[in-house]
Amino acid sequence: MRVRSFILFAFGRNAMTGLGRKSLIGAFLLGVSTLTASAGSHYEVNWIPMGFAQIPAGTHEQKFILPPSASGHLPLGIVMVSSRPKKAVSQPPVVGSDQPLTVEQQIPAKLKFTIGTKALPDWDLQDYNTAYVINLGDVRANPGFENGNLTIQVTLESEVEGIAIPMVAMPDVLVLPERASGPLLELIQETPDPVAKQFLQALFFDLGGDKINARKSYEALSQSDNERIARMARRGLRKLAYDGRPHNPSGNLNERYRWGLYLQQAGLYSQAFNEFDEARIIDPKHADSFYRAGEMAERMNTGPIKLLDYMQRAGYAVGFQEPAVWYALVIIERKRGGTKLSNADLRAIKEHWLLGAAMIWGATGGRLRIATTFYEVLDYEPREYVTYAEGLEAPAEDLIGRRGWFDSVISIRPRLPEEQGKPSITVGPDQGPRGAALSATYIDSTWPQYMRLWYEHYLWAIRAGEVISAVPDGEALSACGTQPPHNIGTSVRSVMRYHLAGDECMRPRIADTPVPGGYVDLWQIDGPYPVKDTPPAEGPPQKHVLDPLPAAAPEKTIRVNAETDFINLAEVFPGAGWALARATAWVYSPADQDVRMWIGQNDGAAVWLNGACIHRGDYYSAHKFADRNLVDTVASYAPLRAGWNELTVVVESWPAPLDRGWGFSIRFSKWNNEPVPGLAYLNSPPSSERVPVHSPPPAGEHYDWRAVQDDFRDKLPALKTEDIERITGLSGVRFAGTQDANGGYFAVMASGQSNKPGYRAMDGVWDSTRDRDVVVNNVLDWMRESCCLLSYQKGGVERALLFVKPEAVEIFGRLLAEPAEARMVFGDRTILQRALGHVRAPAGTSERLVFVFDVIVGPPSGWPADEEDLLDPISPVFVPNPKKVKPSLEGPPGTVPGAAPSASPVLQ
Repeated sequence: MRVRSFILFAFGRNAMTGLGRKSLIGAFLLGVSTLTASAGSHYEVNWIPMGFAQIPAGTHEQKFILPPSASGHLPLGIVMVSSRPKKAVSQPPVVGSDQPLTVEQQIPAKLKFTIGTKALPDWDLQDYNTAYVINLGDVRANPGFENGNLTIQVTLESEVEGIAIPMVAMPDVLVLPERASGPLLELIQETPDPVAKQFLQALFFDLGGDKINARKSYEALSQSDNERIARMARRGLRKLAYDGRPHNPSGNLNERYRWGLYLQQAGLYSQAFNEFDEARIIDPKHADSFYRAGEMAERMNTGPIKLLDYMQRAGYAVGFQEPAVWYALVIIERKRGGTKLSNADLRAIKEHWLLGAAMIWGATGGRLRIATTFYEVLDYEPREYVTYAEGLEAPAEDLIGRRGWFDSVISIRPRLPEEQGKPSITVGPDQGPRGAALSATYIDSTWPQYMRLWYEHYLWAIRAGEVISAVPDGEALSACGTQPPHNIGTSVRSVMRYHLAGDECMRPRIADTPVPGGYVDLWQIDGPYPVKDTPPAEGPPQKHVLDPLPAAAPEKTIRVNAETDFINLAEVFPGAGWALARATAWVYSPADQDVRMWIGQNDGAAVWLNGACIHRGDYYSAHKFADRNLVDTVASYAPLRAGWNELTVVVESWPAPLDRGWGFSIRFSKWNNEPVPGLAYLNSPPSSERVPVHSPPPAGEHYDWRAVQDDFRDKLPALKTEDIERITGLSGVRFAGTQDANGGYFAVMASGQSNKPGYRAMDGVWDSTRDRDVVVNNVLDWMRESCCLLSYQKGGVERALLFVKPEAVEIFGRLLAEPAEARMVFGDRTILQRALGHVRAPAGTSERLVFVFDVIVGPPSGWPADEEDLLDPISPVFVPNPKKVKPSLEGPPGTVPGAAPSASPVLQ
């Protein structure tokens, strides 16, 4: 009987190579490598599991998906590990029995490999585990390389029908020449470099299960002058330390979860998965365990079905009762040119989209749900396709009944021959159909590409509404999450999970149906205030909504009880020309609450709440929104406090010929667009219960991360260099950094410092193709590290500020090892209770946040080389499990497996 050929699927830019047009449900039954995936946070030291090679007897051509990343497959060698297969052999009956005895015995097996026209050395399997290397030069020379595959002819000579061999991509074998492929033991014998030979021998022990000799060899190499080999040796020691941990934390959530965090940071993906999986079994409401188990499952190439399951459960486990809903219309053209989609093709497209939607659901902890409507353009009932901005072709906007029904429209079509290589195109809602953002793509897109397109729509809403600051985009996006990202969808998911606070995820929106009676209708309006500027000869003029208004009494002050939702200032101040107007209302809230604030604007508007500017008005209505008195074109948010909140809106009318309208509207709603109960409005100052002027959180104090993590941009101070100077006593503090497609860095520096242990002086020049930083110091290499430290003295104690990436806050906050004197300085406050704030790290075209914690890790001369060795996974105290609750992990009735839920989940 012939053993089936096994193709490994992964999702990257070449994902359709493996998928074809088969359903996700039936296509992705992937094997999980039993080999340990070990490393730090970068492919330079990572082992990346590739699953199993299912090799039948005889000669067959096989394809394997190379380990993907957001920027292409990773430059790693491939290692297979196996011993002789077993076969059932009949033995004579034992004395006193007439039944023959069947036992399994190892039998000889030989494997032969051919890549293109090159025959690689044979691999004779032994009774014990041996390893075989297909090195990077031969990987690149294989005929499937350009498509992201390893295409290879394999011959198995054995009496068995077939064998399954785990495959791992790893950097370790790159210490050999690029075209050095063959049995590892033979390659070791041919290696002239004594350090490389010693390391490969340690690797041979490690892969073969000889932990004692592997440990001895790794220890001898851990301080080698060869930096790369020393790093990989220390990685090996961390793996062996886990294997020999003092006890198995059976049944304890705290210890399981801590070990999972440590292993994830150390790149021990399969072990991390096991720990997180145990943790979510112990507590089915522990959403982080579900989510992180899913992250590890993806690293292990377990396939979308398992990944979808964990992401869905991560969303439901939180039990969030009123999530925000993002409405998407996905239009699929069934026939175009010579391509006609089958039902299986349609199902694959829909499942890819719904998998991406499930990623968002899980990453936001069930706070943001993408509600999808699919519309098929049938070949016998064609829809008119028109050209929007940027040459984007999609159905005419009369397909959508009214503005507000959809936030996103995704148009998917078969490619024509002349469109090969043509990228997807996106335009914002001010150019899309009925006020929805619009993307046009092709049927060969997969869930990572769909997530990227959706994220472009989401970013438009963020920028126009100014609801979240310092959000990664462009080249900064691929540096988000544990490096290297599996694909661009992984990067988007990491942004949603770690770079946005939980409550922030619900703020961005593009459109929603108006709620009659929900608009603020009582206003005190002052103006007009003429703009003292000269209109440009061409192009849009400068924006002035943030200009200070004159202190003198305005020309006109009126109190309005509006009869319309949109306040038409052109009627209030006719003939005002290029001018500003100020509108003030007092909004009563029965409790502290963050709400959505829908803004209608013509031409632009800025908003203040209790003296704090909550909307700068950087986006002025343009394109289809320009010069129209439309409500609800910008979704912002307002942090209302209990009592009477003073709300001020400054609205600008641009000069001729752009002065074709002037006005605004304001509507408050809950995140699900329902009215906010208990709100009341005044158009004159109230006599009591007025909310005081807003004060930002002060710098220099400690904050409890648990109390601020759901809204960290507002509840933590944004630290400036002068704040760092005041906290540390250092002078000349400055931040530096850059980001490009190949990486980048962030550094915090101070005057009077020079290169020494724990400190690297940066000259501001960084070439990501050449420069790197892999040691614990004041520089954070975006693609290789998760944190950096700035040492300072205070009260005679050597202290440090820990600057940590968002995705590593939980890891370093929980696991950073501190000496005993930390308790003398900080008392009972844990590291997570010592958040100081965040800084905006320069990152090329976009900024992102790095969080700062007050810690003690001893003098820099004693800092470890690798940041993973700052961590201690062993819990200092025993933390009992929380009381068990009955889980409710199923979606609402009628939910299709793999689909985004059709209604808000209700958990008991």
